Amino acid sequence: MEKLSYIEAIIISGIVSIIVNTIMEIWKKYKENRNEKLKLFKILLSTRGYFNDYERVKNLNILEVVFFDSPKVLKAWSLYYDALNELENSKKENWERVKNSEISLLEIMAKELNYSKSINWETLKKPYFPEWLSKAYDKINLEHELMKNITEGKYQNSRSKRGSK
Repeated sequence: MEKLSYIEAIIISGIVSIIVNTIMEIWKKYKENRNEKLKLFKILLSTRGYFNDYERVKNLNILEVVFFDSPKVLKAWSLYYDALNELENSKKENWERVKNSEISLLEIMAKELNYSKSINWETLKKPYFPEWLSKAYDKINLEHELMKNITEGKYQNSRSKRGSK
């Protein structure tokens, strides 16, 4: 009878070990997934309103992978994506829709990450965007537009106009 108890103990300890290891792996994957979601959320939160920010665009493009298991976030991202594309195609006529869909996306992400008590619509619609930074972005955008016009042949300086006469 003692041998049977010893064998049972070995079998039970093996089963318990497998169960504990499986639970630890599931917890580890959960934490990794949450950390990825949190990292992306923080980047989007810190760059809200900066529509030309490369880091923001890069992270928006991986949102579907990071939040693959969050249908509400994916739906909000789809609406925001559509609004951004309409804004790009309509020359800023749908600005309010873009801002509201951005805030909605961030609000749903905050709920997904259990931050809804401290981060809500009112908090999200008031990013810190100082005047000096706004002017710097305007200057960069103007330079990009000028470079685009030059490369497309829409702009010629006065010397090239005189030289062609």
